[in-house]
Amino acid sequence: MSRSLHVVEQSEPWREKLCITEGHQDKPVEARGLCHACYTAARKRVVLGKTSWESLERRGMALPLGQSGVPKKGTSKWDD
Repeated sequence: MSRSLHVVEQSEPWREKLCITEGHQDKPVEARGLCHACYTAARKRVVLGKTSWESLERRGMALPLGQSGVPKKGTSKWDD
């Protein structure tokens, strides 16, 4: 009797999250509701002291940390 392995891909809903920035709504979220390009640009401005994450959140330009639905880097979906 021959057996075959049937692999079923499980959906990862966080991969379906899209950037909140106008013009980038087709790009997947990396963090804080932003795609890679938007997050990198925002982070650079925060690091340079030109703005803060709190200010970006108040203006609707970023989501609070942990609310984008994307798991933190270095974590596993199996972790509690």
